[in-house]
Amino acid sequence: MRPRETLAGVTPYVPMESRRSKIQLDLNENTRSCSPKVIEAIKAMDAADISSYPDYPQLIKKISVYLD
Repeated sequence: MRPRETLAGVTPYVPMESRRSKIQLDLNENTRSCSPKVIEAIKAMDAADISSYPDYPQLIKKISVYLD
């Protein structure tokens, strides 16, 4: 498989080898840690909450109530 001709002259992205004490915004990293509220919410979850996707109809209803 060949790349499209329009991409032939594009320089490929090369990630940094060392990331210590550097912020890379392109990786969408959180540089300030989680909010204590997020940590408490995660602690309140059980394994089933974390290991599966939510029930979509229930999720949509909760979001619609929240957003009015």
